[in-house]
Amino acid sequence: MKFHSTRDDRSRVDLSSALLAGLAADGGLYVPESLPSFRPADFAADDSLPAIATRLLTPFFAGDALAGELGTICSEAFDFPLPLKPLADDETWVLELFHGP
Repeated sequence: MKFHSTRDDRSRVDLSSALLAGLAADGGLYVPESLPSFRPADFAADDSLPAIATRLLTPFFAGDALAGELGTICSEAFDFPLPLKPLADDETWVLELFHGP
């Protein structure tokens, strides 16, 4: 996938270039040229957080040198627990994400 500047969509760069540069040469932010869509059927109920992250990020890494490392990147970045806590009514649950990795 290619990324372009929010200020000028004519020049496109790959993911690695966008990550290394941080900002586009014109001072804009790099954004993907398209956004993928997903359906609930794309994920299994027992998927791990690294597996979900890998699935969600795969389109953005397509065609990039980092694509082969995506699974490892997600496994190392998302290796913390995700506590699911019930609220007072036991029918509403909240995912505690404020602890971070």
